[in-house]
Amino acid sequence: MISEVYAAIVSDAIARVRTMETQYQAGPLVWELIDLLHIRVEFLQSGNLVRGTLTIGHMHLGIGFEGPVFGPGLVQAYEMEEREVVFPRIAVHEDVIERHRRDRNLWREGHDFEDEERHLRNLLRQDDSGLHYIDYLRASLSEFDAPYLDWLGFLQSHKEFVEAGLVNNPNAMVRRKFNWLRNYHNAAIDEALSGFEQNATLADGLRLDELLEARRIEN
Repeated sequence: MISEVYAAIVSDAIARVRTMETQYQAGPLVWELIDLLHIRVEFLQSGNLVRGTLTIGHMHLGIGFEGPVFGPGLVQAYEMEEREVVFPRIAVHEDVIERHRRDRNLWREGHDFEDEERHLRNLLRQDDSGLHYIDYLRASLSEFDAPYLDWLGFLQSHKEFVEAGLVNNPNAMVRRKFNWLRNYHNAAIDEALSGFEQNATLADGLRLDELLEARRIEN
């Protein structure tokens, strides 16, 4: 048996549950993060924001996995979202990070901790308060079919989405969320610029640094 995913609508939210204690260790945590990354990207491309949390804990799924869905894992996710997740991001509870260090059920078979840690570093970002969240702008680079071209296209659509949100939302609370997105977007641009070789070009000769700078959101 491999790790499986179940989803259910709970009030005004969608609860996803992934099994982890299986016969084959497929690395359920990393796969869940990758799935959530893709969900995040797809929602943004359709013009919608996502806010949520990833926790670890026991869950009741019902007979035949037909619900109802409830349990301490869901309670912890709800409480964390209400208390800590103000901005549109998918946060990861510190218990998940700590459990991952010591529980091989969360690792892929054949991996050591260094392998697993490297995957998490590529998928997660940590803010000044220590909160981890899915770094969808940076991590999505390797998830597109044509990494650089598709990723640059996604950055452009993300830029336009955030700029429209800043212009069209008079509500101060909503504007704060788009201001956070602008800062995150520009930080991802800066990190990409520092990570590529100077004067690096794509196959058509266009300079990568110029393409990235063109996708920066001005203050």
